[in-house]
This record gives sequence, structure tokens and C-alpha cells, in this order.
Amino acid sequence: MVTNTLRPELTLFKKQNSKQQNGAVGLLTNDLITRETLYHQAVILALIPFLNQALYSQNELIAD
Repeated sequence: MVTNTLRPELTLFKKQNSKQQNGAVGLLTNDLITRETLYHQAVILALIPFLNQALYSQNELIAD
């Protein structure tokens, strides 16, 4: 059995099954950011090195 201490959505927000809705990000932002928009932006940000390979080339990296 999972206790409420492991389920902050139950103790903080009195919500159940937040994963089936907008999750923690939706709860914490009053649905200003949805799970969909969060993942959409994350995927775009993850593409940055691939879209700008010259900036991320191994030959261009300088070790500190």
C-alpha cells in the first residue's frame, strides 16, 4: 500500500490519479502548463544539439 507521504498530490492538492490528467506540473501551475506542453518543449530543447551540430561538435569542445 502506498502512503500519502509518497503521494504529494493526495496530501497537498487532495487529488487522485494526477498522472491521468496534467500531473504535478499541472497541479503546481494551476494548469498553465500541461503535461503535453511540458513534453513538447522538452523534445524541442533536446533537439538543439542536433539542429546546431557545429556548436556541439567534439572538435570544438574545450575542456576546463
